[in-house]
Amino acid sequence: MNYNGLSDQMIKREIERRLISQGYKKSNKPSLYVAYKVFGGDMTFKGYEQLDLESWDNLYAESAENEDNLEHIRQATYDNRAYELKKGTLLIDFIDRKSHGVIWQGYASGLFDNQTFFSKDVRYSVRSILNQYRLLASSYQ
Repeated sequence: MNYNGLSDQMIKREIERRLISQGYKKSNKPSLYVAYKVFGGDMTFKGYEQLDLESWDNLYAESAENEDNLEHIRQATYDNRAYELKKGTLLIDFIDRKSHGVIWQGYASGLFDNQTFFSKDVRYSVRSILNQYRLLASSYQ
């Protein structure tokens, strides 16, 4: 999808750049998938009130390492929440490969709603979202 000549590739490159800086590496069998989407219109998004990432990591990360404990993670309770998102919202999901569940979600609403924007807008949008994702890869040194 293109937005005023800027492509999904710019968003993808910025996400990759950020995750590499946090110690993540590309893999043929990743433990974490990253999905993103830019929404062209205003929308109501039904999501969940999520724990901050550090709390989730403290409660569930060790359980996630053991396939037998995945049901414990699936039973975690989250409160439903409706989000009002404006045209041009960038949504990024981190998905656990083993449980197939979204373990983290971030968004920036209304950042791509103007007729013109620049590559710095893409960088700012991705960074503003991923600044909330502060976990380093387990192999990070």
